Amino acid sequence: MDGSSSTTAGGGIGCGAGVLLGLIFLGAAIALFIMGVNRGGSAAFLGGAAACVILAIAIPVSVAVRQGKADEDAIAAVAASGARVEAQIVDVRNSTSNRAALYRIIAQGKNPVTGELQYFVGPSIRRDPSWHLRERKTVFVAVDRSDPSRGVMDFSFMPGEKPAGWTSCTQALPTFH
Repeated sequence: MDGSSSTTAGGGIGCGAGVLLGLIFLGAAIALFIMGVNRGGSAAFLGGAAACVILAIAIPVSVAVRQGKADEDAIAAVAASGARVEAQIVDVRNSTSNRAALYRIIAQGKNPVTGELQYFVGPSIRRDPSWHLRERKTVFVAVDRSDPSRGVMDFSFMPGEKPAGWTSCTQALPTFH
């Protein structure tokens, strides 16, 4: 999960390397299958092709899962020990993705790491938080001390499942389409 919360699962160099390894094994599977067919259906070649197909799928998936877990751990660490700011809620933005309504809380406050006045754009939320914000004027954000362009918004005021993902810290008011 990145600052815009599109991330929600995987990404980065590790995931790209996993996909590359997966493609290499898929290429090996195709080559072994062709050689197996040319040799009259040799079990060794066809078995090797099947093993390569399994690896071509398993490697990228396991790398993406591991990357997602590392991101979850980083988010939890920032939520627990990041530099906290109580930011003024300025808007709740609504956008549509895959025919589902998504909402984002936008707050403004002084970034405790940089000292600059910034907007804090929360991760995408599936349900409208407006009702839960009707008596709130502020929301807490924990800013990553090692990367002040991201943080974690505190959604403890909302019941049920909490949104997960990075909160981006930006000086420009974001626009959504």
